[in-house]
Formats: sequence, structure tokens, C-alpha cells
Amino acid sequence: MKLRRRWYDWLLFGLALAVLLAATVYVFVVWKRLPEQIPSHYNAMGQPDAYGPRSGILFLPTVAWFLFILISAVECFPSAWNTVSGIRRENIPAALRLSKILIGTTRLGLSLSFAWMILCTARSVPMGAAALPLLLAVTFVPVMVIVALLLRLR
Repeated sequence: MKLRRRWYDWLLFGLALAVLLAATVYVFVVWKRLPEQIPSHYNAMGQPDAYGPRSGILFLPTVAWFLFILISAVECFPSAWNTVSGIRRENIPAALRLSKILIGTTRLGLSLSFAWMILCTARSVPMGAAALPLLLAVTFVPVMVIVALLLRLR
């Protein structure tokens, strides 16, 4: 089944792309001003607990772009999502639509999370105690909501 992108699909994609582009450009703009040692790991309270060379910051946008491209590729193949198992036949289009929304929100959540990590790492500042709960919420709340909605379609 072919799913057309709706305006909110484009909005989610555009926001994720813009956030990731901005974070990547930021790294290159501030590159010469970065200290030789920058945070390379944060603990659960958002405090840096390991440091490494400034080149380590390049790992964050690299992983973020890899995930962005991977998620975008998966989005192109609805038959691979496997979300319609156990769904009533008449509810399959709604299930696929919900799955597409989940993919878009996941891509945006990951882009926002990586952008925050890039910003904090480049500035060598703590991410904050609320960072981990917020990053987890941005990732898992949409999943829980969409899964609950999908279960109602059975």
C-alpha cells in the first residue's frame, strides 16, 4: 500500500531536517573555538563525566545523520513496518497512517536529542538533570501513544 505524505508528515520531516542541519552547521561554525578537550560522556544527571578530544564531537552529527537517513529509508517501505499484524482489514490504512506518524515523531525526537547533545558538548556545559527524562520522554511517549492507538484498531 502506497502512503502519500500529508502536510504533517512534511512538517515533521522538515523540522527534523532543519534541527539536524542547524546542529551540524553549528559544529562547523564553532569548530575553531572549541576547547581541545570537550565532554565525551554525560552521566544520568546530565553532568559531563568523561572528556576527549574536540574531534569527538563529530561523532554526534555523524550518528544523528546516519539515524535520520536510516529512518527515512525505512519510511519508504511500509510493507517492512509489520504493524498490521492482528489489525482488522478495514483498519489497515489507519494503522499504517499511525505508523507513519510514529516514524516522523521518532525522527524529530532523535534530531532534537542529538542537537541538544551537540550544543551542550560544544559549549562544554552540563546537559542538566532534566535532560535524561526529557530525552526518554521525547523518544518513548510518542511510541506509547501510537502503540495504544494501534491496539485500539485490533
